[in-house]
Amino acid sequence: SKELESICADILALIADKLLHNADEAEGKVFYHKMAGDYNRYLSEIRVGERRQQASDSALDSYEEASKIANADLPPTHPIGQPTRATIANHTAAEAAVSEGKARR
Repeated sequence: SKELESICADILALIADKLLHNADEAEGKVFYHKMAGDYNRYLSEIRVGERRQQASDSALDSYEEASKIANADLPPTHPIGQPTRATIANHTAAEAAVSEGKARR
């Protein structure tokens, strides 16, 4: 778990510090925001409590930013836009299921 957290942290730092800053095209920005969302989602799957929620919130923020850029700058049929939209829908549904499960306890 510590090794996975370290790898995810390194990748997230690379995305934030280098890759997003150098992405000039919408396609690259969408790709890197989605990638950041994915790595934060991985963290949310191995963490517990508040740290889990923080990672999940960061994932959703990244997915929403990717979607915002995709919706504004890419055609609806663009190959990276479609999976990004599907990922956001899946993440939102998973979070709702987790929240509902907690409410039932």
